[in-house]
Amino acid sequence: MLQRFSSNTAIAIMLLDILLVVAGMKLSNLFIAKPSDFHLLAYFVFPLVWWAIFLAGALYDGKRNLRAVDEISTFIIVGLFAGISLAGLIYLNGSAIKPAQFNIFIALTTSLQLLARIGLRVYWHLNTKNGSGNGRRRVLIIGAGDLGRRVQNEIQKYTQETPVQFVGFVDDSPYKLLIPDVLGVVADTPKLIMQYQISDVVITLPAKAHKIRKELVTQLNSLPVRAWVIPDIFRLALHQPKIETFAGMPMLDVRAPGLNEQQRLTKRIFDLLISLILLSLSWPLLVVIGLLIRRDSPGPAIFRQVRVGEHGQPFMMYKFRTMVQEAESLRHLVEHQDENGNMLHKSPTDPRITRIGHFLRRTSLDELPQLINVLIGDMSLVGPRPELPHIVQNYQPWQHARLSVPPGITGWWQVNGRSDKPMHLHTEDDIYYVQNCSIWLDIQILLKTILVVVLRKGAY
Repeated sequence: MLQRFSSNTAIAIMLLDILLVVAGMKLSNLFIAKPSDFHLLAYFVFPLVWWAIFLAGALYDGKRNLRAVDEISTFIIVGLFAGISLAGLIYLNGSAIKPAQFNIFIALTTSLQLLARIGLRVYWHLNTKNGSGNGRRRVLIIGAGDLGRRVQNEIQKYTQETPVQFVGFVDDSPYKLLIPDVLGVVADTPKLIMQYQISDVVITLPAKAHKIRKELVTQLNSLPVRAWVIPDIFRLALHQPKIETFAGMPMLDVRAPGLNEQQRLTKRIFDLLISLILLSLSWPLLVVIGLLIRRDSPGPAIFRQVRVGEHGQPFMMYKFRTMVQEAESLRHLVEHQDENGNMLHKSPTDPRITRIGHFLRRTSLDELPQLINVLIGDMSLVGPRPELPHIVQNYQPWQHARLSVPPGITGWWQVNGRSDKPMHLHTEDDIYYVQNCSIWLDIQILLKTILVVVLRKGAY
């Protein structure tokens, strides 16, 4: 599902802002007769402080800055605060920078960044106007009654300001199904979301449809959409509902994603930095392991397998091969049931594992190629394990919540028993992570992972 502000887009705008701060510092020298150039350290500190203040001010949060007036007003306030903060740093440091030069630097930087944002908005507007843009937010309304029609009218008025497009309704009334803009019944919602590339679902069902609403919200939790409810329709017990403004109207944001925009952005930056560092340090080890695998048994060094990622999207996951090539056809040799009748797919005496494979699994070195998946964005360092498609197909509705965050190389269940736990308990641990995820929990899990790997606990 395409959104105007993906994590990668936000990171690109961050880098642009940082470059423009440096450009403002250098260009300020051109307007002073005898400039006193900024200290070398300032070229690192100023952009970092500026970026941190803009991040804290939610200027990279696309959901909060849908309208141009919202983004510009926020930019002015946060930019003013950034300028005051840098002035304070200069004063405390006793810098010799002339006040006139500093003022020119602030004026140039804010002007360049404001022009860049206006340019990006013009680009997005032109793209969405001709129907080819990635930023268009496509809206499906659940319920084609009077309230749904009022919401439709408001959205269509709002479209003039922002890239929000009404797509259609769903409704169970047989009479309303005859109306051209009613695309199907409520049960068709998941299919219609994928078919029409819906990004936002607005629920306007009457109060008596409480059960349908509850089931619908559960379904939407595993899909790449935001779900909105008009707050004066009903009171629904949800996971931390928040009142947000959408298309100029107050609504309840009920999708309750595991990560909000700020957390997702922080997590993505953290993943990129750590994975780049780890790959830079470990590439000689990766080469050696690959050669040992090829020498130990015939076949490729890298094992590729389709897994299910965030929002149920399939992706190709990479690992070092630890089994013989025909391992899948020999799966029956290790499948067995526990005392409760649950099917288990692992065994510490698995005959399919190669000699080098046993070592790689005990040390978890077989997971290292997944750092490439992290760089691509298919995975995170920490998150639920990416599941096999045939297992996801048999999920109960409550289990789909684990698909609301990116899958991870390590996670909550891996540091709380790892392979010692039967598979049917892993989903509960993953959902615990989804409900409590934060960058601090990620750091704790990564530190615990190091300890678990050193102790070689539960991995086989």
